[in-house]
Amino acid sequence: MNLIRGSLENPIARVMVTLALVGLGVLAFTHLAIDLFPDVSYPVTTVVTEYTGASPADIETTVTRPIEKAVSRITNVRFVSSYSREGLSVVVIEFTWGTNLDAAAIDIQQNVNQILDRLPEGTKQPVIIKFDPSQVSVITLAVSGSLDPWRLRELAEDFIAPRLETLPGVAAANVFGGQVREIQVVVDRARLEGAGLGLDQVLQAVRTGNLDAPGGNLKAGTRDYSVRTIGRPLEVQHLQELVVGHRGGVPVRIRDIGRVRDG
Repeated sequence: MNLIRGSLENPIARVMVTLALVGLGVLAFTHLAIDLFPDVSYPVTTVVTEYTGASPADIETTVTRPIEKAVSRITNVRFVSSYSREGLSVVVIEFTWGTNLDAAAIDIQQNVNQILDRLPEGTKQPVIIKFDPSQVSVITLAVSGSLDPWRLRELAEDFIAPRLETLPGVAAANVFGGQVREIQVVVDRARLEGAGLGLDQVLQAVRTGNLDAPGGNLKAGTRDYSVRTIGRPLEVQHLQELVVGHRGGVPVRIRDIGRVRDG
C-alpha cells in the first residue's frame, strides 16, 4: 500500500524511474551478443578408427570394445556409446558439463595408445575428434539424377562443391553420400588355379601396371624435356590386358582369369 500511495503522490519520480528502467533495458539490448553459432563447448568427443576390409562383427570385437574399455576409465566420463560398420569403428564419449575437453582429449589419447598393440594388424591410428557446433552444416543440398551413384558423387565433388565454395560467406562445401568409384578385378578361382598363378601375382600385376613412373630429365640443346613412363590405363577395359604371368611361354592376362568391373 505504501508503494502504491507513494507512486500516486510522486508522479514525477514514478515517470523518472520508469524511463530509467526502459533506458537500461535498451542499453542492455544493444550490447547483447548475438551469434548464430555461439562458442559453446559440448562435452562430447569421438574416437574414429579405420580397419579396412573388416566386417562389422570383427570391428566390434577387435577394435570397438577394447577402445570402449580404455576410455571408460577416464575421469568425468558420463556415458560411452559406439557403433561399428564395415571397416570403421566409432566410439562416442560424453563427459560431464564443465569438463576441460583439451585435457580430456589428452587422457583419451594416452589411454588409446596403451592398447594400440592389442588392435589387429592393419588398423589405422585412431583419430580423436571434438564436437564443434560451428562445423555443423547450415544448408544441405541434395543431388539426384539418372546417373550412376558414383558419377553423381564425382559431379558434386568436382563441379558443384568448388563453385559453392567461391560464393561470398561460404567457408566450405563438403560432399557426403553416394558411392566412391571403385574398379574391381573379379578373379575366377578355378581359372586362376588352372593357370598356375596366385592371387598375390594378380595384385602385383595391377599395382605395377597402373602406375606412372618418372624417368628423369633429358637435356637437348637449350631445352629440357621431362621423361616419364605412362603406365596408368586410359580406359578401364585396358586393365584386362595386363599380363599377370606366363604359362608355357604364353602370357596370361587378367581377362583370361577373370574380369574387370567399373563402379
